[in-house]
Amino acid sequence: MRYRVSGIDGKTRQSVDIEVDADSQKAAFEIAKREHSIFPKSATSLGGSRWVYKMVQIPPQVAIGEGSSSRGVAAKYLESVVNEYSELGWEFQRVDAIGVQVNPGCLGGLFGAQTQQFNYYVITFRQWVEV
Repeated sequence: MRYRVSGIDGKTRQSVDIEVDADSQKAAFEIAKREHSIFPKSATSLGGSRWVYKMVQIPPQVAIGEGSSSRGVAAKYLESVVNEYSELGWEFQRVDAIGVQVNPGCLGGLFGAQTQQFNYYVITFRQWVEV
């Protein structure tokens, strides 16, 4: 994590602010003393970096016209979606199948409706952001 350390420069006796990368506020103080000859007064976290994720649901089937070859259609479709999000700065991670169970409502249950199971496919993307 990045910290802004405020303190007194050991050489010039001037008030200074520096930024250091450290695991904790205590470690930021130690780095300021050891590497920058600063007597720290305070250290404020500047946030950090982290991954954010985006899930994009895609259809469970890709429709093609009669007489068309189905060879590679699913791969081409997936490739087009991945490339579209890649151009927006998202990094492809994986594709997952997600099952969704839909229970019948009260009236449906009275008339013998069964629970329905649907499978959906979700593409996971990630992007590194500064917080």
